[in-house]
Amino acid sequence: MSVPFEALSSPQVSVNRHLRTPDDCDLFLGIFNCRFGTPLPGREFRKLDGTPYQSGSEYEFHRAWEARRRGASRPEILMYRRQQELPTCQDNEQLKKLEAFFQQPPFMENDQWTGAVDRYQSLDEFARKVEGHLRRLLSQRQPASLPRFRDWLNNQASLLTANAGPRYTSDAHVETNISQAFDWLLVRQPAIAKLDKALSEVWKHLDRDDAFSVIRADMEQIADALRADMYWQTTPDFPFMLGTLARAEAHAWAEHEMHERAKEQEARNDTWRYREHSLRQAAYMAGEASDLLRNYWSLSQQRVMLLTGPAGQGKTHTLVHEVNQILAAEGIALGVLGQTLSTADTLWDAICRRAGWLGTHDQLLNKLENEAANRNQRALLVMDALNETPDRRRWRNELAGMIQEVLLRPHLALAISVRTDYLKQTLPLLPDGMDAPWVKWEHPGFSGIEPDALLRYFEHHGVKAPVAPPLGEFGNPLYVQLLARSMRGHPLQHWLPSWLEVWRAWMVRLEEDSKDRLSLDNASRPEVMRRTMSKLAQAMLEDGHFNLLRNQADDISREMTGIDGVIAFLCSSGALIDRLENDEDVVEFGFERLSDTFLADRLLAKLFEGKVSKEEKLVVLRTALAPGGDLHPLASSDYVDHPLYFRRAGLLEALCLAVPQCTGAELPTLLPNNDADFRDWELSQAFCDSLRWRCRPEEFGMDGKALRDLWRRYSDRSNPASELDEIIRFALIPGHPFAMEQAIHPRLLAQETPGARDAMWSVNLVPLWRDEHSNLRQLVIWARDANLHDAHADIALPAARLLAWICATSQKGLRLAAMKGLTRLLAACPRVMEAFLPDFLGVNDAYVLEAVLVAVWGVVQDGSDAQAGTLAARQV
Repeated sequence: MSVPFEALSSPQVSVNRHLRTPDDCDLFLGIFNCRFGTPLPGREFRKLDGTPYQSGSEYEFHRAWEARRRGASRPEILMYRRQQELPTCQDNEQLKKLEAFFQQPPFMENDQWTGAVDRYQSLDEFARKVEGHLRRLLSQRQPASLPRFRDWLNNQASLLTANAGPRYTSDAHVETNISQAFDWLLVRQPAIAKLDKALSEVWKHLDRDDAFSVIRADMEQIADALRADMYWQTTPDFPFMLGTLARAEAHAWAEHEMHERAKEQEARNDTWRYREHSLRQAAYMAGEASDLLRNYWSLSQQRVMLLTGPAGQGKTHTLVHEVNQILAAEGIALGVLGQTLSTADTLWDAICRRAGWLGTHDQLLNKLENEAANRNQRALLVMDALNETPDRRRWRNELAGMIQEVLLRPHLALAISVRTDYLKQTLPLLPDGMDAPWVKWEHPGFSGIEPDALLRYFEHHGVKAPVAPPLGEFGNPLYVQLLARSMRGHPLQHWLPSWLEVWRAWMVRLEEDSKDRLSLDNASRPEVMRRTMSKLAQAMLEDGHFNLLRNQADDISREMTGIDGVIAFLCSSGALIDRLENDEDVVEFGFERLSDTFLADRLLAKLFEGKVSKEEKLVVLRTALAPGGDLHPLASSDYVDHPLYFRRAGLLEALCLAVPQCTGAELPTLLPNNDADFRDWELSQAFCDSLRWRCRPEEFGMDGKALRDLWRRYSDRSNPASELDEIIRFALIPGHPFAMEQAIHPRLLAQETPGARDAMWSVNLVPLWRDEHSNLRQLVIWARDANLHDAHADIALPAARLLAWICATSQKGLRLAAMKGLTRLLAACPRVMEAFLPDFLGVNDAYVLEAVLVAVWGVVQDGSDAQAGTLAARQV
């Protein structure tokens, strides 16, 4: 194939532009007789040591060799040189260059052969050798039997997306800061640029005097190292960076303190102010750069991320999205879902089988490593939902070794995900004192971006998003998705319905959709979708694998509805997903929390069959949970081989939600090990989490005081501020036993002095204000900054009370932000002032009273509701 040589470029530039470079080929052949070639222009082509290339042949060999030195397994490099009995080469200078080339690495080192060169004497011998070598290589590769690797990766991504089902909602994707963690894991350009900018800001504000000379020298050393390795092919010395930044921050503050004492206030001129500002900025910038490194550098260095979080938090969506985005940018990524892996193989074999990889797992890892090395980037290998793998205990035995195999390849990064309440049952036990081989990363869900996420999801489903603070389960993508779907055509009862309310509303929506799409409107078959889903759940329980063969599911749905196509409809709606397992079609619920809810519903329905009263059901349930009972594997953590134990954490939470309505009792009080000395971590997590998903009075099994005592017994009370933040979260849930009017508000009103109130309330507010993810901070920022138009009274009143009490703090920034938020909220919903004002006008706290009066003045000045403003003015 001829190459068009451009007149304004050297021949090698034209070759590179129009043909694949050697490092992007599968095979490099070097064939030499007497000549070595013509030197390349030094301004365009230089070796790593800065010396010029003596020929295009040397340059192309080095491109291939450098790829292999970076860790790539291709191209294969075969070198051939003609061996002549008599010196027939006429150009001695060319011959000397050729000899010098073969007497240096990688061919020879210290007068010893370290590489290999094939010799030939005639063209016939050369032809025979090359043909034989090529045939051997091609027979090993069998390229005709395999698709192009890029096409294969794209096909795998399509399969991953299909298997994820409704867990991956590409059309409603919302960007979160989890992408920054992947930037560091994969050393992508945004991470490199962010660190560079952070370090540049520190350098910019460092004084140029002798006080900072050592620190500047260390910063220059860091800059030189980063410039020499712009793509972080070798992990930068992050500990040295952290040490340097810590010294810079400490020294800047020390110099700042000395500078503050240097002159009296009246002598402080512009020069003094400039230096004071520079020192303060240097300290701030060094602190911010240190925080950036502390948060992320371990991801870059360890190359293994353990992504955790509760059910429905968006782990699968994030990992599938990353795989698809990487491939769209021409990167290398491969992912599998735990629930799609077979039980008949080792986990590596199961992954290869699932991906349709015909070679060994070593060959797969080498291929990923090779492709990534050729692109000067890292490849991402994803293993999602380890806890959903059939017999998840296999990971405890195999995962550590699998991680080691990945880490042997410097261009591979691994991301695994495990639901938080299954960590202990899934991950390997680490010896005491041994560091984990992964970086644990809690998935934030929609935390911090709840308003944007709400708008995006609700807009996607064609419904209006509620005007509400971004608290509670609005940070859970599954809850938001199902809430948006369930609200299509149905009004919202209040701003934060319970999980069971959302589940029932979603089922109503599913029934309506089935009538439109399947023409299922037979009065003799009421609630046909709910009964079909319940029947499927019952069959899964009886089978013990929590999925069904597709033909079995089709038979059940046909029996329940009388028509075909129901399972396909449920899959398309996101209620179910279908996938291949050991070459057989199986179906399962689309979301694990949804599955737990249906399974718990069936367990209780079977148990309560024929029982009418709550008392009868309570007796039956207590017996079932006792030793020897049908549900005892859920009550005890000892039944590791029982099918119910496989889903214990999720089923316990689902039962904590359902049991109070059926029996009038809370689940923890019914368990046989209900004593103060016994600590069941999974039960504690399930019960405490369930309180966030409830709101209606009938969803609780005891009065508020008893429930509060039970919650405190099972919650982690090691941090008073965190406990208070959780109470703030409960306080805004309408109808909850811990709602504002039931707990915080009357208790704070009852305090006889501001000091007593400060001891139990105000002292804990500042740490929560500084925590970017706290419920208190999210509430204050929402009220201060968000669009509050159409805020409903059932959120405006408790939120206004909370904001007023937050103004009791002496921290100026928090108090001003809460005061502004209170003013804006009352102006947006002035009708709540009649109920809001009486309790606060006589409050024994000057800060709180000031904030309330300022807010009332703001409402009067706003004037959008003259009647409410007049009433408020009269009350004051």
